[in-house]
Amino acid sequence: MNPLPTAAIAVAETSGTTNNDGTICAGASATLTASGGTSYIWSTAATTAGISVTPTGTTTYTVTVTNTNGCTDTEVTTITVNPLPTAAIAVAETSGTTNNDGTICAGASATLTASRWNDYVEYAATSWHTVTPQHHTYTVTFMPWMYGY
Repeated sequence: MNPLPTAAIAVAETSGTTNNDGTICAGASATLTASGGTSYIWSTAATTAGISVTPTGTTTYTVTVTNTNGCTDTEVTTITVNPLPTAAIAVAETSGTTNNDGTICAGASATLTASRWNDYVEYAATSWHTVTPQHHTYTVTFMPWMYGY
C-alpha cells in the first residue's frame, strides 16, 4: 500500500491586523504555498507549489497534492477580504462668506473632524484638529491595520 501525501497550505500576507492569518484588506494580496507532495494543482489552475492571489472578495482556494506514488490529498484555505473604510473630513468654520465651506479669512481658524471613530486628522491624537492654515491641504489617513481591517 502506497502512503498518502499530507497536503498543507501556508498563508503569507501582511495586510489586516495579524500577519499570515488569511484576512486581508481589499486590494491586498496573499501568497499561498502548498507542501506535502511532488506536484500541485490549484483551483485557480496553477500548477506550482506557491501562488499569489489578490481576491476582490472572500475566496476559498483548493490545492490537490500528488506524491511520487500518484496518491493525492486535498487541502482548502479561505482568504477573507475586508472592505476598506471611507474616511471624510467635516469642516467647521464661520469665517468668509459661507459657514463651513472650507474657505476662511486670513488669521481665522477651522476645526477639521474625521468622520470615522478613532481616525486621525494630520497628526492629532483625537478625531478633530483645529488649524489656522495658510494655503494648506489636509488629509485624513485611515490606518486599517490599527482597527482590524
